[in-house]
Amino acid sequence: MRFFLLVITFLTATLGLQAQATDWPTFPVPDNAQVTIIAQEIRNNGLPLHILELRTDKTMAEVMSFYRQEWTNNTGDVEGFIEQELNGAPLISHYDPSEQMMFAVQLNKVQGITIGTLSISYMGIFEDESDFSPGKGLPVPARSVVIQDFTAAEMVGSSRTATIRTKQSIAMAKEFYLKHYMNRGWQNISYRMKDSRSKGILLFSRNGNEVQLIFSRPKGSDVTDIVMVQVNKGSGLK
Repeated sequence: MRFFLLVITFLTATLGLQAQATDWPTFPVPDNAQVTIIAQEIRNNGLPLHILELRTDKTMAEVMSFYRQEWTNNTGDVEGFIEQELNGAPLISHYDPSEQMMFAVQLNKVQGITIGTLSISYMGIFEDESDFSPGKGLPVPARSVVIQDFTAAEMVGSSRTATIRTKQSIAMAKEFYLKHYMNRGWQNISYRMKDSRSKGILLFSRNGNEVQLIFSRPKGSDVTDIVMVQVNKGSGLK
């Protein structure tokens, strides 16, 4: 799924917020650049993100220069942007206090084309920041913590991806999810898949909706990591 491929920048360090804004501002781009909406709105641990992709024949240096000029404060005394590298790729970001929006651009070079991941995140202050918590509403085994929680609106339906870390073994965690989904009328479509001590998988389907669970436990580790992917194409995923 496409949202797995998105580069979520350091902006997602601000957690626990619930979005109220859905009208995203226009993202400035260089002349003749091609822009595609990747996700109208993704939420990472409650923080709403709008993701686009930029493609241009300009060099990465030229694109970075464009954003430096675009986001330099009118006074010229203080930079209106922050530059850094993320996994070796240049990243530039800018906060607009009037919109309470954070803009960020991360660039890569692919076959002579500069490709940028453009993200806008709403940084407004909300009345009740505690209303969202990672993993809220998800079935989670005992002695577990939800590390990451993404939701995304798709062209048809929606999707949610969560990373869960638990003290339970793979076998115990699988048994928990088998009981949870089978008791709610889901069909187990992964019964022929073989597991090992270090990895496992479960796939469930119901009314066109899908749930995929991938379990991994590195040798010598005392925790199991679970990646849960829910794809909602129709009725609820309870």
